[in-house]
Amino acid sequence: VALLGFTKLSYLDMLLKVAIPISLITLIPTWFMVQRIQREVMRLILKRESLKTVLNAMSKPVEEYFRGREFRTLLKQQVEKMEEEHLLVGLASRLKIIDAD
Repeated sequence: VALLGFTKLSYLDMLLKVAIPISLITLIPTWFMVQRIQREVMRLILKRESLKTVLNAMSKPVEEYFRGREFRTLLKQQVEKMEEEHLLVGLASRLKIIDAD
């Protein structure tokens, strides 16, 4: 109202020459940015879901490996190797502070 009184513009002139152009200048870039943000968010959501699927598929075999006989054998071999190569680990093993089994 103050703008109309101060500039002596009619309501129609104010809409056509000021309000509509300003609203279009604001809405058009906003529309494109919203589209871009939505695409990026969807890409991130799909990426996260893909990672979840891969991790879920891998978790069971990895758990089974660590619980399996091969891993225990490998771990036992590494501890025995350390007992032979390192003086303090060998002493701790002989004193039954650590045990390869």
